[in-house]
Amino acid sequence: MSDFSIAYEPHGPNDLLIGRLLELALEKGFEWIETNGWPIADDLKLTTKDQILHFRSEVSEDVLFFVNNHALAKVRIQHGELRVVIVAASRQEAEAAMQAVKEQFPAEERVEDGKVAVTFWANTAQGPWSARRKIVVPTWEEIQGNYSAPVRESIAKMVNGFEPGKGGQLIIWDGSPGTGKTYALRAVAHAWKNWANVHYVSDADQFFDRAAYMFQVILTDHESHYGMNSESSDKWNLLILEDCGELLSADAKLRTGQGLTRLLNMVDGMIGQGLKLLVLITTNDPIKKFHEAVVRPGRMAQHISYEPLTFDEANEWLRQRGSNETVEKPKTLAELYSLVEGREPQKMERLAKVGFGS
Repeated sequence: MSDFSIAYEPHGPNDLLIGRLLELALEKGFEWIETNGWPIADDLKLTTKDQILHFRSEVSEDVLFFVNNHALAKVRIQHGELRVVIVAASRQEAEAAMQAVKEQFPAEERVEDGKVAVTFWANTAQGPWSARRKIVVPTWEEIQGNYSAPVRESIAKMVNGFEPGKGGQLIIWDGSPGTGKTYALRAVAHAWKNWANVHYVSDADQFFDRAAYMFQVILTDHESHYGMNSESSDKWNLLILEDCGELLSADAKLRTGQGLTRLLNMVDGMIGQGLKLLVLITTNDPIKKFHEAVVRPGRMAQHISYEPLTFDEANEWLRQRGSNETVEKPKTLAELYSLVEGREPQKMERLAKVGFGS
């Protein structure tokens, strides 16, 4: 029996289950913990024998139960994912219990056309927070006509022939607002869904300013978050940070402190060693303004400069959509959509920003 003790004050139903798990683990002398997670059927229900506590809400379901009287399992299902914490007396018993849980609640890979699961991250007063949800994404074939020829060729190489692990792990897309970077992000997420999990950091300034936040996202497999370092998957992880030109600028160290240093360390320094991690950053600033450390040979896996469609490409784009409008100069994708939908360009500036997770 362990003489270890802990003070734990629950603040909600999930905390109550965790608290009870800790209490029982101490009573039984269980000192080995295993965690894991996998996708499950949307209609799966947590029904099990030897149940200790059960909690269900509108968005999640949790159960705490004994596994073969030799281990404790705390299981949560939420948004089509199952997360499990096993506590046992030894590694062997924990592994056996994990296998029993896998057999009871088997993984089910679901193919949903037009949707990809994305984990969204933010830093809060209580620490890093994440939510996983499925977003609608287009295929590259559906949207390739939205891009000028050189941009289209570069994106096609990403969705069709990109191999992670060769060269750098930093991907940079720059281009003026309205050139379609967010649409392309969604298409890449769709194309890579079989080999890459997508993580979207909504507050890049906080992410690089607070080391604990960054480590939580890229290193930790916490049971209540969808960390990147999960042993349940051999997939790579695509970390997306939109509109982060200040991290890459020539005076980045003056403007963002340690942000640039931590970014570079994450993609090819000590922090990033052993991680299957690709970092994709979008920015409105041209690459000529970037810090020399960012653009040095071998650091970037890919760089794409997004450009407006030429006037010929823009007029073809309008014709294919049945529009009688014509243009006499290059146009961004946003400007073309405003013509088709009958919106004035200046009105678009007052619309809410459309981001990756919209």
